[in-house]
Amino acid sequence: MFNAMTRAEIWLQDTLDKPLSIDDLAQHLGYSASQVRRQFRHYFHTTPSAYREKHGPCHAPADTLLRLHDAH
Repeated sequence: MFNAMTRAEIWLQDTLDKPLSIDDLAQHLGYSASQVRRQFRHYFHTTPSAYREKHGPCHAPADTLLRLHDAH
């Protein structure tokens, strides 16, 4: 399951700008939402949603935010 949690972290990082749910993550990994929630908390000491909030666009470096803004 460690490999799955590494994939989960990468997927969360890659999709921070999309409104996805735990069900989307679980489907991506091939596990149930409850399994993903439990294992994610075990490995990262936080929930997937808290991880997304902590690492989301509002916590990106200023130059990243400027690039995102300029791209639109």
